[in-house]
Parts: sequence; structure tokens; C-alpha cells
Amino acid sequence: GAAVAGAAVAGAALGAAVGAVVAELEHAAATMATTASMVVNESLRILLLHRRRAVALPRTGVRRTSRLETLGRIVAAARPAGPSRTTTGVTAAPVPSGRMGSMGDFEAHGPVGAPALLFLHGTRLDRSAWTRQLRVFAADHRTIAVDLPGHGALAHVPFGLDPFVDRLATIVRGETPDGRAVVVGHSLGGYVAIEYAMRYPDATAGLVVSNASLEPRRLLTIPHRSVAYVGSLAGERIRARVTDRVRSRAYRSIAAGAPARAGAGRGLLFNGSRNAVRDIIGQQFIPKLRAYPGPVLLLNGADDPLFRRDEGAFLAATRGGALRLVAGAGHVPALETPDEFDAALRWFLDSIHW
Repeated sequence: GAAVAGAAVAGAALGAAVGAVVAELEHAAATMATTASMVVNESLRILLLHRRRAVALPRTGVRRTSRLETLGRIVAAARPAGPSRTTTGVTAAPVPSGRMGSMGDFEAHGPVGAPALLFLHGTRLDRSAWTRQLRVFAADHRTIAVDLPGHGALAHVPFGLDPFVDRLATIVRGETPDGRAVVVGHSLGGYVAIEYAMRYPDATAGLVVSNASLEPRRLLTIPHRSVAYVGSLAGERIRARVTDRVRSRAYRSIAAGAPARAGAGRGLLFNGSRNAVRDIIGQQFIPKLRAYPGPVLLLNGADDPLFRRDEGAFLAATRGGALRLVAGAGHVPALETPDEFDAALRWFLDSIHW
């Protein structure tokens, strides 16, 4: 009787394990199928549209502004300008507290001797995604924003995690008296931030990871690679339109919430992300996060289930870290709900010992 009962328990446990695996595979397959379907449909529709227009209309060489770029400009224009001392040095006359990097790949603002914040943007954006935070926090911090390889001023540079992390360390040492900063990374920048904190723990006063609580396992990143592959076969105008449409529908986020400028919003899936995905894919970031001994905040948009999928495991890997969910935000909470994002970041900064 005991043997039969034991076998029944073992069978139930095995059934539950198999069910969990099947559920995981079904979710991955559904994610892949949904995104791949959007890519194919949008690509075919836009290709046919452009073919028809090519017959009837002459080429003007003028690129049409995408709906997301237009929305991004509206969002940017609606933001409060903030005090004059926090105006960035990108669009205004230089101020004593702000300067550009010699390569044009980063900018720094705020008092030189103040505690430093290093901001790392996600794919499809550049450092201007952090324009608001650069202004708001520069009143009492040294704020630094950097373009990732394949994006912004570094759009021509292939993404490489190892050399870029070393470049970040050099920037922080040059902009701070003690070589330390709280590192704030969003999406791709979140994975870069984890890598930086693991390799330079003494230089990382704190770590904020936003919407990068997904272990980039090969199966769940197939949709990104599919979009990147389609983009490699398409022309520049078609790439831009497919990217905007697919990402807006897949992640329900504002993918271009910063003012348009040369290189802005053109580095994600097609130009910059293939190298980025190739460099990130297959790596395990939970062990890297576990290796960092300092304070951690996971700051995620509540409506981003894909990039929250491993949220519990990421949180468990920290040493007493905190999790904050931003209600009403998807994949880009710093742009979608900036007040709530900034408040959570301020709470974290006030809670740590510099």
C-alpha cells in the first residue's frame, strides 16, 4: 500500500513538472507566433504599399515621421522645462554644470562633487530618453547619460558588452571624484547595468534595473531575432515603419518618447539590436545580479508581463533588494509615467548609504 501511495505521489509530481514545462513552451510559442505574425503581416503590407506608390509617385527623398515619433515629440513638448540650471547641454547653450563627452556619446550635468547617477537607455532609444531625469536629479546629483553602441552617437559602433562596460567605468571615473555612481538601466541598459555592477561592485553605489527582469533565454528571444532578420532584408523606410508598429503593439509602450535628432530612435531592432541580442542571448544575468553585494531596486512597469517574467528570481538574487511596480506603465515607465518613476527612484536614492 505504501509503495502504491509513493508511486502515486511520484506520478503526480512528475505530471506537475511536465505540465509546467508544457505551459512554458506554450507561452513561448504563443509569444513567438504573435510577434512573428505581426512582423510578417506588417512587412508584407508595407512592402506592397511601397511597391504601389513607387509606380504612381516620384521619389522625394523625404522620410515620413512615424506615429510613434510624432507621439514622442508631443510627450516631450508637454514635459515641464524645469529650473534653468538643469537644462541639458544638448539643445541649449552650455551651462557650468553640464558638458558633453569628447566622443559625443555621453553628457553630464549637476555638481561635480555630488553623488552620481549613471543612466543607460534601452533599445530603440538613445540617451535623450533620460532628458527629464537628467534635469530633475541634477539639482543634487551628478547625472550622466550615455549612448549605447549601435544607438545615438554610437549608431555606427557594433554592440559589445565587454568593451562597453569598461568604457562606462572610464566615464564614471572621469566625472566623479570617487569613481562611484548609482547605475540606472532600462531594458537592454538594465542588462548592461547588471554586468557593470558585477564587474565593478566597488564603483556601483546602487543598482536600479527597469524592465529587464527576464532572463534572455534563447527560446523567448526568438521574436526579437525574427524582427531583426526581417529588418535586415528591408529598406530603411520600411524598417522604421515595421519597427514602430511591431513594438507599439507588442509592448504597449512609448518607444520614441524623446525629441527626434540625428541617430535618435533608430538603433533598436534593425541597426543596433542584432549585435546586442547576439551578445546578450544565452547569457544568464541572475547569477551576475547575485554576485553584486550592494543595494538593488527592480523598477518595472506593471503592464509589461514579458520583461517581468523572471521578476521573482531576479529579486531573490539580490541581497535584500526592493521591487517597485509602476501602475499604468508598460515597457518604458520613465517615459510613460515619469512622475511615478522619478518618485520611486528618489525613494531608492534616499534609502541607500552612499
